[in-house]
Amino acid sequence: MKTSKRDLLMLVFAAVTLVVLVVATFGAMNYLRFYPAITNIQVRITSLQTTVLNDSTGAPIALQVEVAFSVENPTEYTGLSLSHFESTYDVVAFTSPTGNVTTFGSPLPYNTITGPLNPGDIVKIRTSPFNATGDAPRRAGEPGTTIRLVFHLDFVLSSFLNKVSSVIPSYDCTSSGEPTTCEQTGMTLITAPGGMGGGGGGGGA
Repeated sequence: MKTSKRDLLMLVFAAVTLVVLVVATFGAMNYLRFYPAITNIQVRITSLQTTVLNDSTGAPIALQVEVAFSVENPTEYTGLSLSHFESTYDVVAFTSPTGNVTTFGSPLPYNTITGPLNPGDIVKIRTSPFNATGDAPRRAGEPGTTIRLVFHLDFVLSSFLNKVSSVIPSYDCTSSGEPTTCEQTGMTLITAPGGMGGGGGGGGA
């Protein structure tokens, strides 16, 4: 039995329509997963080492710090990646159960680490060793004092919003040397020149 051109075109049209509907459905589902995804990115301190450096007389001159983080997307959303990372830090010296002194640090060394944040992906970030100066080394060398570092992290995420806005989740990570889970403290949207007109879409399937 022969199939007419008209019937053949109808079959092709039906097949294309089905494919478009499937793609649109998965795209819409992915779009709806975008907002929960960016608010559930998991950040952890995976390692933290501090060393008090002394001068020739034995006096502390710097507190050397080396820290590593991991960033993970625990949701089912695809289409995210890490495009930039930056952080500042504070050194908190606990001199007693109720007393502490905070030394404000400078920005961490610039880090250009990038990587995808699709389900199952983990981006690992390790900073170069840096010195916390000021009052931090003296405090760290005092008997009975516990040193805790607080990192204030900002991550610039790459997503389908790139043309109109940058998504920047912020975290606080607190540790005395042990691995720890960081707490999301905010979310910033920086609008690109030209405002939010245009762009959009479902973030990919």
